[in-house]
Amino acid sequence: MYKAKKKSARLSLRHKTMVIIENFQINMPKVPRYELERHLDPDSEDFSPTKKDLAEEQSMESHAIDELTEIELELAGPSIFDFDGDERKFNAIDPENIWNRLAYLQVDFRRTVKDSELRKKLDARILRVEQKVYKQYVPFIESRINLFGFLNSPLEKSYGRKLDSDEVISYFVQARSVLGHFKISEKEQIDFLSELDRLHEKLERYRSELTLFTFERIEEELQKEMFSREDYDSFARPNETVRTFGNENSEKRNRLKFDLMLAKAHSFKEIASRMLNESIRKSCEERAKSLFEYVEYLKEKSEAPRELFAFEAELRDLFQRVKDGEKIDVEIIERVSRQLSDMKERKLGIDYSQMIGKLEKLLKKIYRVISGETVEEDDDRFEVDRTRVDWAWNLIGVERGASKEKIKEAHRQLVAKYHPDRNKKPESERKMQDINEAYELIRRVEDFK
Repeated sequence: MYKAKKKSARLSLRHKTMVIIENFQINMPKVPRYELERHLDPDSEDFSPTKKDLAEEQSMESHAIDELTEIELELAGPSIFDFDGDERKFNAIDPENIWNRLAYLQVDFRRTVKDSELRKKLDARILRVEQKVYKQYVPFIESRINLFGFLNSPLEKSYGRKLDSDEVISYFVQARSVLGHFKISEKEQIDFLSELDRLHEKLERYRSELTLFTFERIEEELQKEMFSREDYDSFARPNETVRTFGNENSEKRNRLKFDLMLAKAHSFKEIASRMLNESIRKSCEERAKSLFEYVEYLKEKSEAPRELFAFEAELRDLFQRVKDGEKIDVEIIERVSRQLSDMKERKLGIDYSQMIGKLEKLLKKIYRVISGETVEEDDDRFEVDRTRVDWAWNLIGVERGASKEKIKEAHRQLVAKYHPDRNKKPESERKMQDINEAYELIRRVEDFK
C-alpha cells in the first residue's frame, strides 16, 4: 500500500509539471523557425549575444591585437645578435613560426568572435601582418649562414657539430617561392631579391673557404676597435691635457690596447695566409695587411708629438678646401711641402715613418686636385684597393658613420645600376660581387644586421 501511494504521488507531480509546461507554451507568442534562427545567427542583425559571449569576444579581441602587435614589432626589429662565442646568438625568428602563430590566432578568434565587423577587422589586420612576413627570410637566412660558417670553420670551437649547406639552400628556395604570394611593389621585390643574391654569395664564399667566417669575425672586431668613437678618440686623437701632463696610466692603457690589437691583427694575417681558395686568400691577405698597418699607424699616432697632429689637421683642412674649389695661395702649398720634408729629415721622421707616409700621400692628393685631376671619381670605384682600410666604404660611396638609410640607399642605387638582371655587360656580375662583399662588411661593422 505504501508503494502504491508513493507511485501515485510521483504521477501527480509529473502531471502537474506537464500542465505547467503546456500552459507556458500556450501563452508564448508563436515565433516562426526562421525568425528564431535570426536571433541565433551571429551574422544576423537581430543576433543578441549574452554577457558571457561579449566578455569572451572582448578578451579574444584584446589577445589578438596584443599578439599581432608583438609580431609586428618582431618583424620591425628581427632578432640577430653579435657573435660572442655562444651558438644561440645566431638565432633569428623563423618566418614559418610566425605564419603558424598567425594561423592559430585566426582559428581561435573565428571560433570565439561572433561579431561580423570585428571578425572582418581582425582578418584585415592579420592580412596586413602576413604581407610583411616575407621580409623575415633575409635575417633568418643570414643567421643560418652565420651558423654554417661558425660550425664549419676549423678555427671555431663548435664541438664537432656541422651544418649541411643544403639545409641553408632550402631556405632560399622557400623565400623565392613565397614572394609571388605577396602584393608588393617592384622596388620591394628588387630589394628582396638583391638581398637574397648577397646572402647566396656569402654562403658560397663560406663553402669555398671554411676559415673565412673566423677571418671576418676578427676583421669585424678590429674595425670596431679601431673606429669606435670611444676607443678611437682615446688613442688616435688623445686630448691635449693627457698629452701635456704625460698621464702614465693613460699611456699604459694605450700601450696595452695596441699590444692586444697588434696580436689580433697578426693572427688575422696568419689566417689569411693559410687559406686554400686562391682568390679569397689574395683578397683577405690585402685586407689583413691593411688593418695590421693601420693598427701600427694608430700606435704611432697615439704616441706622436703635437707637431704632427697639428700638421695633419692643417693638411686635411687644405685638402678639403681645394676639393671644394677654393683657390689656395702657392706659398701655402710650398710651405707645407717644406715642413713635411723637414719632418722626414729629422729624427721625428724616423720614429713616426708610417704617419709621415700617410701625410705624404695626403699632400700628393692636394697637388693632384690643384692640377685639375679628379680624386676618387666614381668610375674608379670598382678598382677595389683592398690595401686601404676603408675600401668597402669607398666602393659603396659613403663615409664611415653614415646613417643606415644613407648606406642602404647608396647600395640600392648600385644594385639598380649593376645587377646582372638589369645590366647585361659581362663585367656586371663581378661588380655586383664586389658591391655585395663591401656592403656585407659595412653592415657588420656599422651594426645594422
